[in-house]
Amino acid sequence: PTIYLGLIILALSADVITAVLFDYGFIEKDRRLLLLPVNFYFLLMPLLYLYTKSFFTPLTKLRDYKPLLAGGIEFLVRGGIFVMAIVSEHWFKNNLSFISITIGIHFYGGLLYIIYYSYRIVVFINRQQNSLSNYYSTLNGRLLNWIKVIAWGMVIHAIFVIIFRSIARFHPNQEFTDTISMIILSNALLFFYWIIFMGVRQSSLLDFKQFKNSIKETNDASSDLKENQLFYNLLVDHMEKNKPYVDPHLTLSILAGQLKINGRKLSEVIKSASGKNFNQFVNMFRIENAMEMLRNPKFDNLSILGIAIESGFKSKATFNTRFKEYANMTPSDFKKKRQYDLNQIKE
Repeated sequence: PTIYLGLIILALSADVITAVLFDYGFIEKDRRLLLLPVNFYFLLMPLLYLYTKSFFTPLTKLRDYKPLLAGGIEFLVRGGIFVMAIVSEHWFKNNLSFISITIGIHFYGGLLYIIYYSYRIVVFINRQQNSLSNYYSTLNGRLLNWIKVIAWGMVIHAIFVIIFRSIARFHPNQEFTDTISMIILSNALLFFYWIIFMGVRQSSLLDFKQFKNSIKETNDASSDLKENQLFYNLLVDHMEKNKPYVDPHLTLSILAGQLKINGRKLSEVIKSASGKNFNQFVNMFRIENAMEMLRNPKFDNLSILGIAIESGFKSKATFNTRFKEYANMTPSDFKKKRQYDLNQIKE
């Protein structure tokens, strides 16, 4: 994924070049510099799509890079026009109408392409999040929600640009145009820094990718209900006695290894016997463990965060959310209720 992240950063950086040339007066001296092929409308979101996809599957075949085809054509066409304009000023002046139409198609077509690929990214992540819940017991930093935020942000940004550039085209106003250009540039910089910040922090999903590839080659998951129930009973016994759920890094592969069972089979056993995915199943034991600790006066010295960590959660926010889903009240309310019940008994 790092390679695609670097290419995305380069594409966003290149987009600022035109603004810099404007500020330093180079474009005012030579309008042909406006044709520099540095606006990668057809490349940026396909790169983000491949970046997202590379977390889940190896991109080793030529067809995996089909999304970049439009970006390559974009660069060749824009680059060809730029070279022709630089080589022959006469050609440039005689083909201004053609150049203007081409740039217009490139600009508005590119923004529509950004919207299309943003949608594809969101759909792809939503589909993969179900698989992630069936593999990881802790989803913090693994759901790629920050990429969905960027994708939707790019959709809003593209729509904003289309509307206001159209207004500026039919109602020219220099002050209005400068303001809109500043907003567009500010948004581009915001996306630039957000992608760098979140991309560096993003957890690796290498173990999940390897697991997905391995299950493609196995076909030993049985649908025998009696066998599944037997495995499930062994699993529950293991969870209660050995408490593997207190490890926040517990995955389906790790738990399957402890039970000496195929990961795909374990996933099927959990789903068929409990109706839950792996994440929900493990968190059920974590919440039950936390409830026991909250009931026990021995742990009154521990904070809510301390109990969350002891039960296998990595953050208080996730613990509160999952606890409320399971118990219909927050951990703090659960603790207060226990104290209230004790006072009632004493009275």
